[in-house]
Amino acid sequence: MATEGDIDAPDGVEAEEEATLPAPARGASRPAARAKPSASGGGLVRYDPLRAYLAEVARLFGFSETDFARIREANVGPDKADPYTVLGVRREMSNEEIRAAWRKLVRDNHPDKLIAQGLPEELVTLANQKLATINAAYDKVAKERGIS
Repeated sequence: MATEGDIDAPDGVEAEEEATLPAPARGASRPAARAKPSASGGGLVRYDPLRAYLAEVARLFGFSETDFARIREANVGPDKADPYTVLGVRREMSNEEIRAAWRKLVRDNHPDKLIAQGLPEELVTLANQKLATINAAYDKVAKERGIS
């Protein structure tokens, strides 16, 4: 059943979570909201304007859809994220390809690299969290596939 906060998602965009938007400017109003049936037939899909905005910003900065999905998944938390998306890999890739992608992410995001560059402690803390998310995703995939 559609509720007042539902609006149509653009073609190819499906959102799972509702965004909290700032109040409209004085005198402005929000567009009428409608729900859109899910392409999979599993009920209504909520269009998340914040997610659409971030996807557009990522596109403007030259990120591919895959890169944007990986970054987004890495920031929703390890329990909600798809581990394959966090690692930026596809399920049909070989174990060796997945391990190589994981190792590259670990190299690129390792906190010691930031410490060596003299970056602030806040960034090192974020890097620790990001690395933990990457390792948790790889652990899930490795367990699922029997990779040791």
